Order: sequence, then C-alpha cells, then structure tokens
Amino acid sequence: MRIAREEPEGPHWLPVRTLRQAPAPALLLDDLDPFRDAFGTPPADRLTAERAETWAHRIAGAWALLADAVPEQAAEAARTLTTVTPLTTGTAEPGRHGHGALGVGEAADGDELALAMLSAFRRAKLRALGEVTDLYALDGTWDHRTPWGSEHVTFSRLLAETFERAGLGLYDPHFLTGVPEALDMIENAAETTVDGKQLIAAVRKEISGTRSATGRNRGRTVPPSGHPSNVLSPDRKVTFE
Repeated sequence: MRIAREEPEGPHWLPVRTLRQAPAPALLLDDLDPFRDAFGTPPADRLTAERAETWAHRIAGAWALLADAVPEQAAEAARTLTTVTPLTTGTAEPGRHGHGALGVGEAADGDELALAMLSAFRRAKLRALGEVTDLYALDGTWDHRTPWGSEHVTFSRLLAETFERAGLGLYDPHFLTGVPEALDMIENAAETTVDGKQLIAAVRKEISGTRSATGRNRGRTVPPSGHPSNVLSPDRKVTFE
C-alpha cells in the first residue's frame, strides 16, 4: 500500500495532525502513539476533527495571553515545545521524557490554561537542566522551610517550587511572594553547586524587572474556581521527581 504525503485520514491511515493556529506555534497533536502514557494523567483517546479544532482554539487563546504577559517565556516555549498530548483530565503537565512535550487536559481555558501551560513548561525546563548538569548535591540531607508555608521540604523541592513560582510571577505577581527569600536560601544552602548558583543568578535577573511587569499584569486574576490543579498556590505543594 502506498500513501501520499498529506493524504487525508481514512480507514487505513491515521496521520499525526498538527495544531496550527496563531499566535501559538505549530504543535504536533500526539493522540496516536501507543506509548504516549508519559504523564501523571492518562492520555485521551484520539480526538475527532472537531475536537482537535477546539483544542487548537484553546491553546491559541492561552498562548495569546502568554505572549502578551510574558513574551520572553512564550517565545522560549515556542522554540522548545513540539508536541501536545491530550489528557483525560487536569490542565497541563510536563512529560517524563523530553522537555518539548506537554500533556494538556480539557479542564481549563483562558487564564487558567495559560498559567497551567506556563507552570508545566517551567517544570519541564528545570527537569531538562537537571539532566545535563548537577544543580545540587546531597539532596535530602537537610530540610528547608518554604517562605510561602510552614512545611519543611527537601532542597530539590524548594528549588522546583521557587523556579516555577518565579516564572509564574511574571504572569501573575502574586506568585512572587516569598521567591526572593527562597532564592537567598537556595544560594546559601550547602546543597547548591556552582551551576546551581548560576541558575539562581539567572532567575534573579529574570524577575528583576517585575515591578514594571506588575503594571502590565495588574488586574489579571485566576478564575473564581481557584488556581488550576497543576499550578502552585500559596499553600500548594509540588512533587518534584
């Protein structure tokens, strides 16, 4: 059997589709791979053409918000992300393999989805950095109290939450509460390596213009239902693997 390029879907051919709707980048829609179960939430079945079009609209709408509020992070995500896997529930989360893929559920739109996608991208980015360099050593030897709660956590979790909150804080300044203090704690901790200190310096630079960004983001709120299930709130825990 011979199949021509761009041949439409048929009984003997299920092509990998691409979501193409500006301002979002072109993203492969992975709803076919039998091994796509690489997320904390089960993947959804293959989407109909109508549902795939709805997903393209949802992601484009969230991306427009990101491009407006955090253009540098949106541009970096556009260069990095290649694939979206539909999930049965939830908002958005990174995959376990490869930081260019995100799992996206049907539970959110607009601001909520934008925050969830940004949160997932930050977690994927930190995970990718940790795979190519040592950001810390002796994780778990000491506990650290988070500035945004009373819980004592490992160094890796403190770093993960701080890195995520710094990125989210450029979209919604409320997430920056406690981040400067956490950066001081991480920089002075015994676990931090030389590369870890360089990462902290980069995060400090990243949030240094937050005062000017706050005006642009003023009034941007999360829906009444609260923060998305996969996005940190002031008293929310995160699992870092």
